[in-house]
Amino acid sequence: MFFKKKKDANEKKLIDLVKKVASTEYVFVNINNDLGSFCEDIMKSTPLVMMAYGYARRSAAAAMYAQGLISKDLYEHAVVIFKSLQIKTGHTVAFQEMAFSQAVELSSSYHWQINSFILKQILNLVQNYEVPEGGGAISDAEFIETVIDIAHAEQTEASVQHTP
Repeated sequence: MFFKKKKDANEKKLIDLVKKVASTEYVFVNINNDLGSFCEDIMKSTPLVMMAYGYARRSAAAAMYAQGLISKDLYEHAVVIFKSLQIKTGHTVAFQEMAFSQAVELSSSYHWQINSFILKQILNLVQNYEVPEGGGAISDAEFIETVIDIAHAEQTEASVQHTP
C-alpha cells in the first residue's frame, strides 16, 4: 500500500515568504516589487524556493516588458538571473516543474486570471512576437485579454494546419 509523503512542517514555499505590500495599478508590478522586497529572505531559503522566485520574477518581468512598463534590457536582466538560478539549483524536470508551480501559486494569489497557461503564454509572447517599445503602458485587463487572444489565434492556426 502507498502513502503520500508528508511534507516537512517547517518547509516554506515561495508564497509563505512573500507578503503583499506593493500597491500599484499593475498586478505584475506588484508581484515584481513584492518579490524584490523579500528577496533577501528568499535567497536564504531552499533551492526550490529560490528557483520558484526565478520563475515568478522572470514571468513578472516578461509581463511588465510586454505591457510597456520596463525596457527590454530590464527584462533580459531578469532572464539572466533566472538562468543563473537554474545553474545554482536543481536541473531535473521534476524540480523545475515544482518551482514553476510555486511561482504560479504566488502569481495567481494576486489575480484570479493568472495561472500556468497565462504565464507560459506571456513568455511565448515576449519570446516570439515583436514587442513595441515606447507605445505607452497597457492595462492589466487589456494585456491579459491580448495574451488570451494570441493563444487562441495560435491554437486556431495550429488546428487549421493539421486539418487534412
